[in-house]
Amino acid sequence: MKDKVKGLVAGLLIGTVVTGATAYAAGGKMIEVFYNVKDIKINKVSKTPTEQPFVLNGTTFVPLRFVAESLGEEVKWDSKTATVWIGEQPEATAKYFGDNLQHMNWQENGKDFTYEYSYNEGDIVKDTVGNSYNNYITIGTNYIFSDAKEALLEFPLNGQYKKFVSKLGFTDDSKATKETVTFTVMLDDVSVATRSVKAGEFPADLNIDVSGAQKIGFKVSNESHATQFTVGLFDAHLLK
Repeated sequence: MKDKVKGLVAGLLIGTVVTGATAYAAGGKMIEVFYNVKDIKINKVSKTPTEQPFVLNGTTFVPLRFVAESLGEEVKWDSKTATVWIGEQPEATAKYFGDNLQHMNWQENGKDFTYEYSYNEGDIVKDTVGNSYNNYITIGTNYIFSDAKEALLEFPLNGQYKKFVSKLGFTDDSKATKETVTFTVMLDDVSVATRSVKAGEFPADLNIDVSGAQKIGFKVSNESHATQFTVGLFDAHLLK
């Protein structure tokens, strides 16, 4: 059966899928859809969503919440960032680097400025197993045969946080590096955790108690200079 529906093709469709509410807007254009989906089976069990699925230009549209919750995953709509979260949710007290949490210090010990850093700059960063992140901190060398051996990036904490949580490893574009890099977490200029980062390793979990600390620092050290590399702190955030 063929039917015509008024609505926005982009933007409002996400709102409809997540909330299950019908959305219309002035200036929206007419689209033609087909209500010819007779059944949906999830793990061999027939399930019917409240909002009727439809086909548009050969693609079947089914409410996102219905599919995710039928597979046992929680769904959350973040209106501030216009983001749909499925499954694992961000902690309610999570604070990400960037915006109102800028670095307070950047140091490197080479004669030339051969290290570089970035954090939450709007790009997507991948780890060596293909996972993508838009919350991250990266520190690495920007060309081969540099004379720098160490770099330090520091952020203020002002005693406001309890935990630093992240995954540590090389970024995807560094998985062929021959470097073994030493990564150190510093709290108030004292080393509290040291890890070696090598090619071929899975990203490792970091969970650091930062209670009462005034600042946190991330130090990267390397001995040889044969290849470029970038170390990533993936999904790096602080918890209160």
